[in-house]
Amino acid sequence: MKKLAMFIFITILALYFDACNNDEEMDYNTLKINSGEFKDFNYAFAPNLGFWSPVNESVKMVNLIFGDDQMNITEYENKMSILFYYDGTPQVQFPSPEGQAILFGLSIDGSVYYFNVQNATLVIYRLDEFYFEGVLTGEFVNQAASSETISITMNIRMDLQEI
Repeated sequence: MKKLAMFIFITILALYFDACNNDEEMDYNTLKINSGEFKDFNYAFAPNLGFWSPVNESVKMVNLIFGDDQMNITEYENKMSILFYYDGTPQVQFPSPEGQAILFGLSIDGSVYYFNVQNATLVIYRLDEFYFEGVLTGEFVNQAASSETISITMNIRMDLQEI
């Protein structure tokens, strides 16, 4: 009976540590297209760096930059910018009347495609002065062909710095 109890305990412990290790296996900062013309296309952005600045005592403006480590990117081929205001709410909706925006372009099979957000949600797991972690999901429209939409997911982790 003691051996059975020990076996069950060790099995539960192994399952727990396996679940913890799965977190390390996630593809962070990799945009994954789940549906649409480019279904199953993935793109891993690097380098990545986020910037924030206070708007007032309770709100921060945050700009997550993927594929670059400069604040003012002007060209979006294989780059992405997620600009939003953070007031402690763990979820941000795009588009928004406040001007929160997501811009990105991808080079796919030799052509560059730019996308506008149709409807997206950024879930924030952690945001402090030095670090961001969350997940982005949503629908985006090809700028050149408004009838073409894609659905994406992206797990996000990145360092932040104040500007």
